[in-house]
Amino acid sequence: MEVTAAEKPPIKRKPGPLLIKEAARKMPKTEQVQIKTTTTHTPSVEQQIFFKEIMETIMGSDETKRTEAIHCLRTDPGLQPLIPRFSNAIAEGVRCNLIQETVAFLIYLMRIIEAFVQNNTINIEKCLHELIPPIISCLVVRSPGIDVGPRSASWTLREFCAKLLHKIVQRYKIPQLKERLVRVFSNAFTRRDPYLPTLYGVIFAINLFGPEVIENILFPNLSAVKNAINSYRPINERRFNQERTQQEKANDFEKRSNFLV
Repeated sequence: MEVTAAEKPPIKRKPGPLLIKEAARKMPKTEQVQIKTTTTHTPSVEQQIFFKEIMETIMGSDETKRTEAIHCLRTDPGLQPLIPRFSNAIAEGVRCNLIQETVAFLIYLMRIIEAFVQNNTINIEKCLHELIPPIISCLVVRSPGIDVGPRSASWTLREFCAKLLHKIVQRYKIPQLKERLVRVFSNAFTRRDPYLPTLYGVIFAINLFGPEVIENILFPNLSAVKNAINSYRPINERRFNQERTQQEKANDFEKRSNFLV
């Protein structure tokens, strides 16, 4: 039996991030009231839908939709009430993805912060205490599992974080913020075993902060940079050398076995 177009059941489509507000306006008012009365700080249903859809889209696999979602965060004037929720999600997301060593997700989270900084209709200054530490963590992280070679996306992540910190300092004239960041950069050179990818991110940031920072922080620590360069070997190179050593041992054992025969 053939089903006509009029008899076909409607197909439910998941709303895209740019249609969230329209979808939320159609929800029953009673449902919105019930959620709002839980606490005065609880986001409305519309805001909860927006937050959920935006985060799922940005952390998803569709780059086109991710770009649209980032653009929405960069231009939407109604994001201010959701900034604390975004900040908390970003901080937790960075913590988890540093442990799991998923560089792509870390970059996506940094792009969210960048979108907020570029959105002139909102102010994230009150949440910078929660947002700056994750940025610094991505900049100076010591993780051989993340830094798997010169073409690793982790180098891009570090550059992105350095630029993001500089943008924050430029937009928010917070007293002593620049000085505190410079101290963080300086500490990277004082470790007993300086890690080259970390120093790369720090040096990239120092270059953005001007010649005075370069002169005071980088120049006195050039010997540490040299030592880090000489001692650094990417994890994939170490694995290759380990495998080569094992193969050489196997070949040597085989030669000795043939000689004994």
